Amino acid sequence: MLVALALNSVGNSPFNIVSTINSHLLHIHLMLYMLKTCSLFAFLVWYQRFIAVQKTEIIKTLQADPNFDEANINELLYQSNRDIAKRSSTGSYIYLLIWFALVLPSNLWQVNSNLSIIVTCAFLLLACLRLPYVFKFDSIYLKFPGVWRYGFPLIVLSPALMWGTLCSLCFVIPKLEPYALIIIISTAGLTGGGVAALIPSRFLTIGLFSAFLVPPFITLVVTQHENVSLTLVFAIYWLGMYSTTNEQHAQYWKALKDSLFIKNHAKELEHLNNMDELSGLKNKRYFNKALMQNVKLAARASGPLAVMLLDIDNFKQINDKYGHLVGDVSIHKLGEVLKSIVKRDTDVVARFGGDEFAIILPSQDKQRCVEIGESICRAVASLNPSSPETSLVDQSPQVKFTVSIGLCFSMPTSSTHHNDLVEQADHALYEAKHQGKNRVVVVDNH
Repeated sequence: MLVALALNSVGNSPFNIVSTINSHLLHIHLMLYMLKTCSLFAFLVWYQRFIAVQKTEIIKTLQADPNFDEANINELLYQSNRDIAKRSSTGSYIYLLIWFALVLPSNLWQVNSNLSIIVTCAFLLLACLRLPYVFKFDSIYLKFPGVWRYGFPLIVLSPALMWGTLCSLCFVIPKLEPYALIIIISTAGLTGGGVAALIPSRFLTIGLFSAFLVPPFITLVVTQHENVSLTLVFAIYWLGMYSTTNEQHAQYWKALKDSLFIKNHAKELEHLNNMDELSGLKNKRYFNKALMQNVKLAARASGPLAVMLLDIDNFKQINDKYGHLVGDVSIHKLGEVLKSIVKRDTDVVARFGGDEFAIILPSQDKQRCVEIGESICRAVASLNPSSPETSLVDQSPQVKFTVSIGLCFSMPTSSTHHNDLVEQADHALYEAKHQGKNRVVVVDNH
């Protein structure tokens, strides 16, 4: 289209074109048109291959790494595509700015008005189509993955192919020759900046610098036999881009994978720091943080919050009579019982220390909290040490035990301190022990 439009701008009619361009030049233009048509066909074939293998190749590479599971792979793909959208945002307006810098100060607008209008409108349209990919990335990538996968490469590569074609035209259209130097310099700059933004995708980088450099290279080979130096420069620049971006692509993915590995390792350490190994529950450190957050949330929502403290009755006697191994397994079995009864995601079950455990029950009414406590007492008391499923210690002395529970039910306010709830639950636990153990005692803190 750009070739035909530029040719049309030479005169006012087809007859003027024929009169001003000799037959040899017409043959050259026809040959260029055919070559560029073949190049476009080759580009479409390459694009189909890009769509088919891009994600597959990346996934295969990541799946070979034992440090990453399916969730990690999806996170890496999301992050890499988000980086592409963010890093390439400049491309939504840079073509227009450079084109205006070329057209407005010069007389190109008057010399080739049709060409100028078409190119301006094309760049403007592509810029508008590109903006949603930059500013609405999450919506497009997550909700319409096909739109991202098929649309974004075309939106990115189309202006590059247009600029590469424009660069090739300045070698064969006499009226564009005065602007050849500016266009060539701009082509080199756009190529370097563009591939740097698209480094996460190997296929996009190759497609971009090929779209910039292949059309002028073909034009030089066909029409500028005497300009061998410039032809070699384009060829060498393409090879340099290919080599450099290959190394940068490998470095990007290594850095991205290392970052995710460190993030996963940090999460694992955080998880271990919050866990009690013996009981399999959260530890006191996590409980204190969770209680402070729940007090604030309950105060803001004017909702109820219950704190429950419980411990094993006569635990010292169990340790003294049967040994600490039996005591440890008793703690472990109690942890299993608590996890089986307190199941909501918002609830927190933790080992508070020694044989003492703590539970946070947000947004539960008082009666339901009491029922949970009584269910725990019944479940622990009904453990059958002779049953393989509930025996406390394999091939060790078998013991039965019970628990006492203190429950503090409250409606926190902005002045409520989390330690006050723990202290009152502890008083209720002491009262449960005093009343005969294996029971729930409730204290209201309204």
